[in-house]
Amino acid sequence: MKKKTRRVLNASGKLPCEVCDEVHFLVQHHILGRDVHKANDTSNLANICSNCHLKIHRGEIIVEKRAMTTLGYKLLWHQKDSESITGEQSIVFTY
Repeated sequence: MKKKTRRVLNASGKLPCEVCDEVHFLVQHHILGRDVHKANDTSNLANICSNCHLKIHRGEIIVEKRAMTTLGYKLLWHQKDSESITGEQSIVFTY
């Protein structure tokens, strides 16, 4: 991933974690994985704190997709024991 993309996403707390709104220790998570076309495009990257990122890779948080809402584009996710928001098959990202 380019440093410029990482800098834009981590712009000193202006874009908080898309799961818990934390503004520190942010990393980028590939929503659809790294094997898709333009994997490092900002539309495929979620700004996630390191704690939530670990939960995603443990399978505790399921990232569904990014969707347009009345508040703009939002990351849709749910806890592993909850139902899917979209009703679609979600991908569990585990190590």
